Amino acid sequence: MDRPMGYGLYFKMVSDCMESRANRSLQSRNLTFSQSKVLRYLAHQPGHTATLKELEMRFHSAQSTVSGLAVRLEQKGLIAATPCPEDRRVKRVTLTEAGERAERGCHEDFIRAEARLVAPLTEGERAQLLDYLQRICASLTGAEMEDEKGTEEREGEETTC
Repeated sequence: MDRPMGYGLYFKMVSDCMESRANRSLQSRNLTFSQSKVLRYLAHQPGHTATLKELEMRFHSAQSTVSGLAVRLEQKGLIAATPCPEDRRVKRVTLTEAGERAERGCHEDFIRAEARLVAPLTEGERAQLLDYLQRICASLTGAEMEDEKGTEEREGEETTC
């Protein structure tokens, strides 16, 4: 099959476009896409809480990046940051009620954006696309897990692609 660009480039273009649209949409909520992802992650954690280290690992981001996100979210009253009682060097962040409300609104925006993304496709094509994407992600995360075997124990950790 002749194609003008590689698959990866199309994935990147779709991702960049979705992130750009999300950032524009989230401006009305005074949030960025990255901040909304942190809120989403915390909303699905037990006690709506995680350590900064957990956020670093989940989002494959540097400590300084995650710390900056946390500071800005705390300034907006969407999370509360506290030292961990067991080890005061560890900072724990918890979603506030305002953060929960903001996350719900962001999630509603995300659902609408996804509907626009797949609007040109039939129901059958949507199901097929989702199947293909899930298989690609499973293949990539499986390959990542094999690459990291022996270098880092990752039992129970959620993997992302």
